[in-house]
Amino acid sequence: MLKRWKYFWDSFRGKVMMIFLTFSLVIAVGLGVFCYSSVFRQMLSSTTSYSDMVAKQISRNAGMIMEQTGKILEIGNSSDISDFLYDTGSRHETTMNLINMVKLYRNSYILSDDIKNFYVIGNDGVCFNEKIGIYPIEKSEKSRYIYDMILENENELLVLSGFEMGWEDRDCFLIGQKIRQTFTNKTMGIIAIEMDANAVKSVYEQEVLGESGYFTLYDKKGNELFHNDGEAEHPAIPLRKEVFSGLNGSYQEETENGIRLVVYDSIENTGWVIVGQAPLQELMAPTYQLGQVFFAAILLTLLFLGVLYYYLSRRLTKPITELKDKMLLAEQGDLDATVAVATNDEISILQRQYNQMLMRIKALMEENKEEQRNMQKAELKALQAQINPHFLYNTLELVIWLAASEENDQVIDVVDKLAVFFKTGLSKGLEWIPVKKEIEHVESYLSIQQKRYSDLLTFEIRVEPEVYQYSMLKMVLQPIVENALYHGIKNREEGGKITVTGQKQGEFLIFVIEDTGCGMEPEILEDLCRKIRENTQPYSDHENGFGIYNVNRRILLYYGKECGLDVWSERYNGTRVTIRLKCQTEGQEYV
Repeated sequence: MLKRWKYFWDSFRGKVMMIFLTFSLVIAVGLGVFCYSSVFRQMLSSTTSYSDMVAKQISRNAGMIMEQTGKILEIGNSSDISDFLYDTGSRHETTMNLINMVKLYRNSYILSDDIKNFYVIGNDGVCFNEKIGIYPIEKSEKSRYIYDMILENENELLVLSGFEMGWEDRDCFLIGQKIRQTFTNKTMGIIAIEMDANAVKSVYEQEVLGESGYFTLYDKKGNELFHNDGEAEHPAIPLRKEVFSGLNGSYQEETENGIRLVVYDSIENTGWVIVGQAPLQELMAPTYQLGQVFFAAILLTLLFLGVLYYYLSRRLTKPITELKDKMLLAEQGDLDATVAVATNDEISILQRQYNQMLMRIKALMEENKEEQRNMQKAELKALQAQINPHFLYNTLELVIWLAASEENDQVIDVVDKLAVFFKTGLSKGLEWIPVKKEIEHVESYLSIQQKRYSDLLTFEIRVEPEVYQYSMLKMVLQPIVENALYHGIKNREEGGKITVTGQKQGEFLIFVIEDTGCGMEPEILEDLCRKIRENTQPYSDHENGFGIYNVNRRILLYYGKECGLDVWSERYNGTRVTIRLKCQTEGQEYV
């Protein structure tokens, strides 16, 4: 029994079944995870939005209380306050008026029971306290502190918690502002109200997040003022900097007890922040239960698919096996190993796609060959267009020297040769030029160099007349001539001669460039010939033979393997380069 099952799972059918089940598992799990994650994100968004809404509502309610409390400060605009601050001689007479006025304001204020104290302090240091009366602020550190804090505040309204003020009674907060003269806007003193913190606490003490979530009120320095979690212990979660940025928002925080959702909102004109937090698992409990249902459905689906495949696999095995065999042939290089398509089921679609893939591979291989060839052409065309700047600089220096020596005829001749050299080299961007133009290009180059090296260089050009009826790839002869000058003639103290010949042999043009220079060592010649044969590029253009190599590579690319270079050299006896090109009439196009 075990052997039968082992045979089944080792067979192609069994492997396909494993692939099918794995694929089905990936699809089912992926779909389940996608659906669950979509629902989870939606539920999380809804939960976060609701929590944000509750925090904003608490913030608005607390802000309204602060706004209402701040309206009591309008008493600072009354004439009684002005009389108290200006008429210092009758302060004791105006005190009773202040007391009555404060009582009147209290009775009109909803949260009057939450007002702990009332302060009016003039710039001369005299303080009116609702409970104590009139006294110098030097006798009360608290009054001095209140006066200094409000006076230094840049904003019109100052709100401070008991924590921020460092008072023993921290279940309170202070609201105060400057008293200004109506016409001059000059500061006359300050007015402040000490409030019971329960006035703010009451707006959110009934609000909760889930079963164990709670809200906490913080002042602008991050001190915890109150929370609505009763006396229960709650985890201390470090708050992020953005909580105290004056904005609202939410984030998730990883703790030892799991992830907690944190929402926050600032209370206007106070710098205080209301922060709500609750376990995310608690808030998302319905979503987690839905996830269990999702994964149970996935398992049942996979079981059904496994049974279904067992009965369908026999019909699938034969065409897939055939496709496998053809793929093996294609892997070995047979791109004609297509599959015969007999049906219109899903396997036939795969077979047709396989056939199309083979055709596409063949097409891409041909395209790649053509692309590589075009890239080589572009590369060599760029190399061909390069002109040695040192030649131009040296020629211009020669012209300057001749002009300074008043050799006007010589100047004209050199400039004319230089113009012919560049005109032929550019050739309006053409790849092919008449042989006559190529010879003129070489002659102009040698003539200029002979002016520079009059004691070292002589040259001779002999080309049969019938050769001139043909065209050739430009910039073939000049690099070889330049190489002969700089590596052969210049390195010999007595100089030497460069000879250029051209003739037709059958269907080929044969050009020979020979110099009487110092020649090459046998090992250098052998290495150069090897690179020419193998078509391997030298490391850089500073190596010997780079110009010869480039010319040979261009010839092979444009003329084919029947053409190319042959180099002979002997130490102290010179060098001979033979160039073999196909005869090409003008206007014929080579690829």
